[in-house]
Amino acid sequence: MSGSQFMLKKEHIRLISVLLAAVTSLPFIGGAIGGIYVWLSPNVMLASVIAVRSMVVFNLLGFIVLLLCLYRKRWFCSVLCPTGWCCQHVSGKAHLTRPLHISANIGKCIVIFTFASAIFGYPLLFWIDPLVIFTGFFTFFRFEELSVSVIVTLLFFPVLLLSQWVLPHSWCHKICPLGSMQDLLWTFRSFFSGNVGKEITQPARQGRFTRRDLLALSSGLLFGGFLRTAKSQPSGTIRPPATLQSPQFETMCLRCGNCLRACPTHIIKRNISPTEWYAWMTPSIDFTDGYCLSDCTICGTVCPSGAISPFTISAKKKLPIGKAHIDTENCLLQIPSECNRCKAACDYDAIKFTAVNGIKVLPQLDETRCVGCGACAQICPEEIIIIYKN
Repeated sequence: MSGSQFMLKKEHIRLISVLLAAVTSLPFIGGAIGGIYVWLSPNVMLASVIAVRSMVVFNLLGFIVLLLCLYRKRWFCSVLCPTGWCCQHVSGKAHLTRPLHISANIGKCIVIFTFASAIFGYPLLFWIDPLVIFTGFFTFFRFEELSVSVIVTLLFFPVLLLSQWVLPHSWCHKICPLGSMQDLLWTFRSFFSGNVGKEITQPARQGRFTRRDLLALSSGLLFGGFLRTAKSQPSGTIRPPATLQSPQFETMCLRCGNCLRACPTHIIKRNISPTEWYAWMTPSIDFTDGYCLSDCTICGTVCPSGAISPFTISAKKKLPIGKAHIDTENCLLQIPSECNRCKAACDYDAIKFTAVNGIKVLPQLDETRCVGCGACAQICPEEIIIIYKN
């Protein structure tokens, strides 16, 4: 097979990868398939494993890519990366007579900074990942109402592509942390392989530890240690089950949108509250059009960072996301009129009917059983039940 034929087939594989990444990132692709490309990033995989000290089954995808990158230099960039493919084609169309260049290896500093802070459980900047950026962009089509701030946030990917017109190839060669991580892996291989060939020694020279790298390492340790000692931020926002405590949750969340795509009742929304700037674009629960199903654990399954921990159906009974409040003064049973919808809808047996003053039978909430799923609020004909953050 000739070299040109091989390159043609390789380019076909890259194009297929881009199309698959785009299709699986669409907001209506749910389940475990939606946003699955984020799991392929060894950068996200290692940072999250270091931060939460545990692995899940899907982390094996990133681990496999990591091994392939040890076998071949920048394997993921040359075969599968959708962001790199897009940046490469935009850079190839840049007809600048004297294109600008970035000399510093920013991506390497990002990787060192992220992994250093991950030691304390706060992998800062690991959301600057090409797969996170590409996948997160497609949640743009999930917003019913768009504000200026939301548009600016979700246009990060188009702006990145536009920058390659001015700074051709700068993202892949100097900024991308996933690409820089692959270079570091290749340097690691060269150190232990004993191969002194040109292909091995060249990245080894590029992987030398510099003063800039030392600054990134010390800064990552400093910021990670500071956040480790920071107090939890109070929040009135209802979040999915099994989320980490603040501020670790806001740090670990990639804003990738995987939980939004996967939620079968579409109650997970982006938090765009201006009063919670630290939680900007993180997942929150909105019970306007649905409730949290008692037999659903998908949000914990699809979260690639560990911001939402995997949980079982039985464990969900002990993972309250909020509490219900029943305004019994306006209940239909006060009329009196027959109604038992809230009790029938509760899968946690948290609502009982008890006699008040020995006369009227009204719904009473058992707070030890209520997890704030919102089923009772959805079914109540008088809309007298609200869910609040416990």
